Amino acid sequence: MVAAHRNENVDFIPTTPAEQEADLRIAQLAAILAIRRHLRMVGGQLGPKGAGILVLSGGVFRHADSLAETEKALRGNLGAILRDAKVVVDREGRLGPAGLLTQAGQLPTADALLRTLS
Repeated sequence: MVAAHRNENVDFIPTTPAEQEADLRIAQLAAILAIRRHLRMVGGQLGPKGAGILVLSGGVFRHADSLAETEKALRGNLGAILRDAKVVVDREGRLGPAGLLTQAGQLPTADALLRTLS
């Protein structure tokens, strides 16, 4: 019901702690699904150490007071995939431009843009 309300009211901005928590939980579930889809694209293979870094993007993550529960949910759900991964938030909106640079064949520039995420 909460997700349906968000879907029907895309301009909705949570104002209460309960609404913010609901948005964060929806974002956690969306991140888990997205990671699983991306894994299928690479045949489920990330090497023996799993992912090196997980970049969370979007306002719900940028504005969250704490991402401890999000990181716990992601690691608990995705297990070994995130075993050694550093989890960071794209607070400056670098992920989109890096993707465009990658598509344009500018891999070193995209890589440099993303290396400064913390």
